[in-house]
Amino acid sequence: MALAVVVYPTLSSDDLAWIQSVRRRHDRLYFDLIRPHITLVFPTEEVGESTLRDHARLYAGCLANELRLDLPFVPHLGIAKAPEPETCKQIVDELNGRRIEIHCRADAIDLIGDDGRRVWTIDRMALRGRRAADRGVVAPPLTATRPT
Repeated sequence: MALAVVVYPTLSSDDLAWIQSVRRRHDRLYFDLIRPHITLVFPTEEVGESTLRDHARLYAGCLANELRLDLPFVPHLGIAKAPEPETCKQIVDELNGRRIEIHCRADAIDLIGDDGRRVWTIDRMALRGRRAADRGVVAPPLTATRPT
């Protein structure tokens, strides 16, 4: 079983419908497995639940080797997946040709389990304090758009 840490964002109904329409076409592997999410720690089988439960230690201790300093971490909501890089590039070019900003709110961080057949929440950590929007923080825009 792999463990990961994700955020299931709160989205407007229009944004959710558009995201799901793109995922239905381009993310067939995960569409029925997991709802739209932002991955904070990618799936790993190298760590126990207790390490992932402590958000301050996500990339410390036994996860230190999982931290990819050679890759920038850009929080994003995955909407497509393809085995061939060329296909991914075509999808990205098509979606980036349209412009839209999708705003979301993160109310909790979920520790999830994934056994390849299903994904489930093991633990949820509510985020406290004022909402990010109330502090002037806006989620980065998704570089794609709903069809017009």
